[in-house]
Amino acid sequence: MAVIKNKKDLAEEQLAQYSEMKSALEAKLRGEGMDVEGEEMRSESELRGQLNEVESKIQQLEVMLANEEEKFKNWREENVRRKHNYIPFMFYFLKGRCI
Repeated sequence: MAVIKNKKDLAEEQLAQYSEMKSALEAKLRGEGMDVEGEEMRSESELRGQLNEVESKIQQLEVMLANEEEKFKNWREENVRRKHNYIPFMFYFLKGRCI
């Protein structure tokens, strides 16, 4: 069985990367971005297109994170129910119904 990272951890890492990319793109659009040697100059429309793609990916990752958190919350609730000892409850419930 392969050991893989938790989807939530992966999504958080990717979210951090895309947030940094978004900040860099916004800085370039404002004209504050540092030009890197070897990087071609992009037009404003190309930068805005990239920014839109990054923002949509960030939204997808946030939805994925919310789904994973909801899944773990449901798992915790299910585990509490599974570990609870219902035998005394059932005993007194049935005893009360029979009397």
